[in-house]
Amino acid sequence: MIDRLPGEIWDKIAFNLSQEDKTALSYVSKSVNDLITPLLYQNIYLNERYYFPSDYDTSLGTHLWSVLYFTFQEKDLEKDLGMTIRAKQKFRALVRSLTESPLRLCPMIKRVHCTWHLDQPTLISFLTLLNKYNSNLLSFESFIKGEICPYLWKHASSIQTLNLTPPDMLPNPEAADEQYFQLTRNIVKKYNFDNIQDLTIHINPLSFFEKGMKKIKIRSLCLNLRDDTLNAEPVDDSVHYYDIFDINSLKELEMLSWYNESSSDVNIYNKWKLYDFFEFENIEYLSLLSLFKNEEFIQNCIKKFSKLRKLKIDFMFDATISKNTLDLMSRNKCSKTIRYIDLKIEEIDIPILSVNDDEISNFNIQVSCKCDDCKMTLDKIIMKKYFPNSDSFIIKDFHDIEQKNFILQMFKLFTIIPYSAGFDEYPSIGFYSRPLEDFVKKINSLLNPESNSNNKTERDITKSDVIRIYHMYLHSMRKSFDYFVSRFKNLEFLIVNDVPTKVIQYDEFQRCNVPLFHYYGYKSNQVYELVNDESLFD
Repeated sequence: MIDRLPGEIWDKIAFNLSQEDKTALSYVSKSVNDLITPLLYQNIYLNERYYFPSDYDTSLGTHLWSVLYFTFQEKDLEKDLGMTIRAKQKFRALVRSLTESPLRLCPMIKRVHCTWHLDQPTLISFLTLLNKYNSNLLSFESFIKGEICPYLWKHASSIQTLNLTPPDMLPNPEAADEQYFQLTRNIVKKYNFDNIQDLTIHINPLSFFEKGMKKIKIRSLCLNLRDDTLNAEPVDDSVHYYDIFDINSLKELEMLSWYNESSSDVNIYNKWKLYDFFEFENIEYLSLLSLFKNEEFIQNCIKKFSKLRKLKIDFMFDATISKNTLDLMSRNKCSKTIRYIDLKIEEIDIPILSVNDDEISNFNIQVSCKCDDCKMTLDKIIMKKYFPNSDSFIIKDFHDIEQKNFILQMFKLFTIIPYSAGFDEYPSIGFYSRPLEDFVKKINSLLNPESNSNNKTERDITKSDVIRIYHMYLHSMRKSFDYFVSRFKNLEFLIVNDVPTKVIQYDEFQRCNVPLFHYYGYKSNQVYELVNDESLFD
């Protein structure tokens, strides 16, 4: 019966299924395989780190993308950023499958998303196959090496994405010479800008494109701010972004800074004329990554972009957004349209764990949530395993912080949360995160160096302990969660201070946040059991 459903119904079904579910369906029958396989190959996400699925909703990310599926190993976190052995094997297996059935499989691929450190020979083999057998490619995004560009020229007349790569992966003032700019201009001439929807550029558009040319109508612009390409060509001060790009067409704007801490005295916002973008009032998605903090700029963005649906801010040095800016956003028109917020904020809640710097530095614990779960977590785990006596609160050196600061452990040292460019659209990838089993092993080696897998102690942390502490931390963020839920009525995803949550409708009157990861067993402290007149007599 299922194999008789029309193709358009299958598209809707697949959109709500995880990659695992779609793969399982492909084994139901030959006819179902013929229907589901094109949907598995349609959007390929090429990752060099392991996929870390959400246990709240396994379809997040892979409802749109199919990833290279492999699990975590300790060596994945080595400093070498090259693609892992197992990732290479998975990528080569994909290429082998395409090679064995090129006429059937290659035309199914429409969109490809790369991560930066893919194995180059395998990527070129992959593209060579697409060039020979695929005329349907619409998007090939997020690669950073210029050697890839010639392999996309065959699709230049029809592809909807254009990636103008930098002269080198990392900024190098000597790399951006005239030959690089001439080569890049020759690449641009090959493309049909009537088709281009998404532009990623590592060059200053104000010097690269000519004022007076036909305005570029694109939906999405990813502007990489790099000093090595900014200063290589002169910039006419009279040229503005609204002279180059059509202000009505642009809906998505991402700005990614490649400046480092040594450039903190550089005013990137003025140098790159970023204030020009206030003219682009149709912006719905704004992403600012690794820029130096400028709260005035953010406040003006909030005022100008009244149609904003998605906001992602990750300033340099983990700088936070003030409550004044949040209050401004809650009063602005965008508060009615915004559905995805990802940022770091100043503390609204009392922190569970803090450091008192008196004559002797020591840890201080304050648990604001009074629920039974939090009380049990405090008594049975934190006080027994992390701080079993009064001396354990004293901080003598960084080792004590590394050993006992369970918040720092979960989010910085050995994070248990993966990364995603957008949890609603892209797969969550474990770039530096660890599965709970490995996290537990690492923490126990710090807390109890004498223990091992064959010699457990009462002070050993368990997976269940970590989840309980994480849930306790979420409970401690109640005021922050309530702030956003009450002020942004259409909010669906909230990632605040590195904690990714989904906003759900708990009942007819109440909404609350639930974690996207380590979700099982979570009980929200944002909701109450509502009592009506009739229930009083049940």
